[in-house]
Amino acid sequence: MEEEVFYKRHLPHYHHNTGNYFITFRLANSLPIGIEDKLRNEFEIEIKQINKLVNIEEKIKAEYNCRKVYYDKFDRILNSCKTGELWLNEEKIASMVFNEIKGKESKEVENIAFCIMPNHVHMLIGLNYEKEESKNDDQLHKINQTKLSNLLKLLKGRTAYEANLLLGRRGSFWHHESYEHIVRNEKEFKRIINYILMNPLKAGLVNEWNEWKWSYYKNKDEC
Repeated sequence: MEEEVFYKRHLPHYHHNTGNYFITFRLANSLPIGIEDKLRNEFEIEIKQINKLVNIEEKIKAEYNCRKVYYDKFDRILNSCKTGELWLNEEKIASMVFNEIKGKESKEVENIAFCIMPNHVHMLIGLNYEKEESKNDDQLHKINQTKLSNLLKLLKGRTAYEANLLLGRRGSFWHHESYEHIVRNEKEFKRIINYILMNPLKAGLVNEWNEWKWSYYKNKDEC
């Protein structure tokens, strides 16, 4: 199904500058340590080479592309990895996480799209604020980073507690790190919506993108 199905006519509001964040977090044991270290080492070697570039624009573009390639590799491995627990495959766990994410919707937090995969979660959220004339974009970005950090801490903490109760277990549920990426422009905004909604299809979990029960898109009913 073509990308434009998701946003050609019913695109959610794009928040310019500091407003939109793409987030991924995963289960604690979802990747073997060796694979994770290999990916990180490859990324760090590439970044060291990029840091040698003199032209600032080239450097920014190269670093952005490097991070995108690294993330795509990381996500492909997550989608194919069967060595760790797949607790999010369980109806009671996925339903609880789905409802917790939906419940975080507020005047300040807009759920644009999210998807709960068997061992990880993708989210695209908008952080709303009233721009103060006394604050520049960098200051607003720092405010949003704090809001985002607090939101994820609360979301992951609560869902980990509830999941462990449902599973009758103790210990870490989520991996301590989360991937957070500020959406730079409207083109990327559209691409990320498509990426999130198509993830179950690409992972071979469904035959059509809208068959996946644990996907959410703000304007899904209008597609």
